[in-house]
Amino acid sequence: MPPSLRSSPFKKLSECQDRQCIRRIVNDYLTSLITGNESRIREELETNEDQEKIVANSYLFTEELIKTAVINEIDLDVIYEDLEYRLGNEHPILLFLRQAMEDS
Repeated sequence: MPPSLRSSPFKKLSECQDRQCIRRIVNDYLTSLITGNESRIREELETNEDQEKIVANSYLFTEELIKTAVINEIDLDVIYEDLEYRLGNEHPILLFLRQAMEDS
């Protein structure tokens, strides 16, 4: 079952079972970033969430995010700054994104 549409995109990440779900979250996030409809509230990982699944899905999220951003010509630096504000410096998404940006 897909995650509910009302929760934060990053809260839904731990609920994804496939790449299609992650792709929807990437699209929801980028739409909210571009339109400014998402409140910029710092989010925290909940301790009861499956951390292994979050890390694995964060990697897939980062892959899809970069691919979608490049296709749509969205500046990765803008995305990085927004995600850093929302998630903090040590969230797996930021770690993967930072590494990918350094490698390119």
